[in-house]
Parts: sequence; C-alpha cells; structure tokens
Amino acid sequence: MSTGDRGTRSVLTLGEGLGVLRTRGIGSLAHETDLVVGTGGAEGNVAIGLARLGIAVTWLGRVGDDGLGTRVARELR
Repeated sequence: MSTGDRGTRSVLTLGEGLGVLRTRGIGSLAHETDLVVGTGGAEGNVAIGLARLGIAVTWLGRVGDDGLGTRVARELR
C-alpha cells in the first residue's frame, strides 16, 4: 500500500478472549456470592473499539468449549 493510498483498511487482532468475574459491591471474590460475569481481553477490546469506529476488524483467537467461551465469542461478534 502506497503512502497516498486512501483505500479501505482493515485490522487483524490476535489474542485471547477472557471471562471476567467481578463482585457487585466492594467485597472480595473470596467472600462475595453475588458475581457479575463479563468478558475482557485487550485484543478483543481493541477490535470492538475499532469496529465501532467503522473499521473492518478480524479478531483471531481461541475461546473455551463451554458456556463462558460461547459468551466471549458472542460478544466479539
């Protein structure tokens, strides 16, 4: 791609998708029973941010073959 080329650009991110557990309050995970499940991972967060800006993005990584992995994959779509 030349410096003057203003064509369509796309980004590939490589990394892991993470499941995140956090408490609703200020307690520690060791003592709280009410947890919130979310997703995280720097590469996925970058991919989501770029997609929201209208940039074509592909995230390449692996997720677990379980409910949490399904959730991570769904949120990255």
